[in-house]
Amino acid sequence: MTVTPQNFVTAYPEFRETDYNLVVEKIASAELRVQAAVWGDQRDDGVKLLTAHLIAMSPDGERARLSADSSKTLYWDEFDRLRREVTIGYGRVI
Repeated sequence: MTVTPQNFVTAYPEFRETDYNLVVEKIASAELRVQAAVWGDQRDDGVKLLTAHLIAMSPDGERARLSADSSKTLYWDEFDRLRREVTIGYGRVI
């Protein structure tokens, strides 16, 4: 399955008011960083989590950050946990 703005917002309804073009842009950015060869069946989950993180890090996403001056979000924490899970045996993949 491919991540679309529609299934992204279904998974993360807190972003339903987010500008559609911003969602499309951040999905495209996340897809470049989450390689199918490494992530396998978990790729869509990784793309959605990274998309949520990238949107949360945008100027309008401050409420989703763990603290106002932080570059971490709850989405990043979960993305990082999943990244470590799917890359076990591959070495450290960033």
